[in-house]
Amino acid sequence: MVWQDSVFMLGSVLTVVFLVPAVRDANARIPLATSLPKMALGAVYALTFASMGMRLAAVGLVATGVAWSLLAVYRSPPATSSSRSRRSILPARNGRR
Repeated sequence: MVWQDSVFMLGSVLTVVFLVPAVRDANARIPLATSLPKMALGAVYALTFASMGMRLAAVGLVATGVAWSLLAVYRSPPATSSSRSRRSILPARNGRR
């Protein structure tokens, strides 16, 4: 086992630990524009590390991808609320809002 494999796995595990509070917080709102790319990157990096024989790093990144997918499913704001909030920050046209 190369030491780099352990370092990448440790970084991934720490990422999952740091994401747990957001997954557990029912009031947390993580935009899909954040969670979906992070989930996809976790999968791509996991495949990349696995292809290089760095199995620990690959497992850690799969866990990171799973954590981001949980955030995408359970903690992304509903589509209606994001469109409402977007409208509320736009400037008024013709004196109307």
